[in-house]
Amino acid sequence: MVLIPDQHELTFSDLVSKLQSRFVRLNDIDITLEGAHRLVLRHGEWTLVVDWEVAPEVAVESADIARFFAREVADRAVIAACSTRITIATQRDPAMRYFNDYVFVLEVLEAIPGLFVFNPDEGTIQKTM
Repeated sequence: MVLIPDQHELTFSDLVSKLQSRFVRLNDIDITLEGAHRLVLRHGEWTLVVDWEVAPEVAVESADIARFFAREVADRAVIAACSTRITIATQRDPAMRYFNDYVFVLEVLEAIPGLFVFNPDEGTIQKTM
């Protein structure tokens, strides 16, 4: 999950452009928009979904993340106030045939300065530079 500070200039259209640019070289990946805030990458039978979420519960959950996981983070108040986030979901890939596609999406997100990548499995938050 990636938290986007409210003052950040990133838009969903910007994100779509960055991801399309990253995947344009891969001919076997189909990228489509589904609705106003969902991008779907299809690689054969496998799919990866990138959702841009703006909802009241995002702000509530961001505050919880800041309270429980960002106690020692200088930007704790910024994290707590985030009302927009990006989530990534994929189909199971036990053979890891599509692992690189997931990594490529993360690389695009990590290259955008000022976002907060939250890893719920590890309970870590990393600010992108």
